[in-house]
Amino acid sequence: MQFVAADDMAEREDEQDGEKEPSNMFNLKIVVLLFSVSLKMLFFPAYRSTDFEVHRNWLAITSSLPLEQWYTDETSVWTLDYPPMFAYFEFGLGFIAKWVDDEMLILDNIPYASLETIVFQRLTVILFGDLAIFAAVQAHHASAYDLALLLLHPALLIVDNIHFQYNGFAIGALLLALAWLPDRRLAPLGAAFFAIALNLKQTLLFAVPAVTLVVLISAPILQAVVSFSGVFLGIWLPFIKQTDVLIKRLFPFGRGLLHSYWAPNVWALIASLDIFASALIGGEPSPSTRGLIGFAEPFVIMPNPSPLGSLCMTILAMLPALFYLALNKGDRRTKLLIAVSHSFLSAFVFGWHVHEKALLLAILPLCFVAGHHDRWCSVFRVLCMSGTLSMFPLLYEPAELLPKYMLFLGFAAFLATTMNRNWTLIESVYYTGMIPIEIYSTFVHTKVLPVGYEFVPQALISCYCAVGIVFAYCRSTSILLSSISASKSQSDDGGQGQPKELKRD
Repeated sequence: MQFVAADDMAEREDEQDGEKEPSNMFNLKIVVLLFSVSLKMLFFPAYRSTDFEVHRNWLAITSSLPLEQWYTDETSVWTLDYPPMFAYFEFGLGFIAKWVDDEMLILDNIPYASLETIVFQRLTVILFGDLAIFAAVQAHHASAYDLALLLLHPALLIVDNIHFQYNGFAIGALLLALAWLPDRRLAPLGAAFFAIALNLKQTLLFAVPAVTLVVLISAPILQAVVSFSGVFLGIWLPFIKQTDVLIKRLFPFGRGLLHSYWAPNVWALIASLDIFASALIGGEPSPSTRGLIGFAEPFVIMPNPSPLGSLCMTILAMLPALFYLALNKGDRRTKLLIAVSHSFLSAFVFGWHVHEKALLLAILPLCFVAGHHDRWCSVFRVLCMSGTLSMFPLLYEPAELLPKYMLFLGFAAFLATTMNRNWTLIESVYYTGMIPIEIYSTFVHTKVLPVGYEFVPQALISCYCAVGIVFAYCRSTSILLSSISASKSQSDDGGQGQPKELKRD
């Protein structure tokens, strides 16, 4: 089966936007969608994390309690801590759930996982996630190849369809907004969908600077602001008296800098250095080695950042993407995708209490770009490979070993055959190094180290993946800065110079 590249990602003229998509291209997308749904249904019996019970409990909260108690209920430890739009989403699912198995809506059923509940929750993840992403691909005028990159990405499959979450649904809503915002006619609709996306998952806030900038540059500002504000206020209005409670639930800074399983970012590397440094001087080991949550200052030797310091570093790291979006003319939609991806990558690398799953926010927007712009291939490949490996510890049951390895190797082969441009020896060495890391972490560690070092395999995988992800951030920054420099040179030459295009050679 041959995938057709989408060269029509560029912002189109009005008459071009009205052109119909060739039927064979649309049919191929339907095949990809059906294959994705069929594959994901095979994971119904697979391992389920505590997030399955979290969402089951949220169904019960929103279906059993009045709205004013949704964010104050503590019947279960799995309290509702997503924004209001996601709470409405769970509330809506509850109307269907009561016909499937009404016992899943009983708040005191902790935990509860009947066969009907498992099928219902698994199926809602597939349908809402895949349909949202499919709609986003259509809105971007993208190809079946881009759809395959999105729907069949192993990191998304691991997190949503095995581990269990609704990332595909939230990110699909964001991608829809990013498709419409650069178009003056559709910008108000894009602003409304962006308000919805922000209220599905609070981590999407890091897209706000890039989205605000593109609205100021290319959208009817007043209409976009009214559309965004109207939808946002409409979502929050029922909770207006509980704003302080919601803020504490949505932004729990007290959980500390590091998550219990280190996200593969710069803080994981600093934590490792801190452990070695403290060991060299004979000091107490860092509390971060215990894999616990809540240490605002986990480092013994290295300087500890504050939440504000971490935020400032993140904003500084985003700036190249914002300058790139502001200074470069041309394909505004693609540039917005790149800027948003870089912003999420900056937040992942330098953010406070980052979860490893947040890397999906940086990876998925690049699915529209990497297959068509050579210089982004290496960034995308490294993020995909490192990000997927970093999520392996989420699936620690023996039954999941074969599926996760098949997903990883299958996608790696897919990238190697369809996106092999600008492949370097360093990349090959780095990817090869993942094999002994995984073998040691999964099969060897428990046989060579005594009890008390259970956190070592996760730390090892996190740090190895962090090297690749930090490299991807540096490479992304380098591409953006070179593009800005090329644009400035063209401007200094009075428009006679040729800008460097981010397209296939």
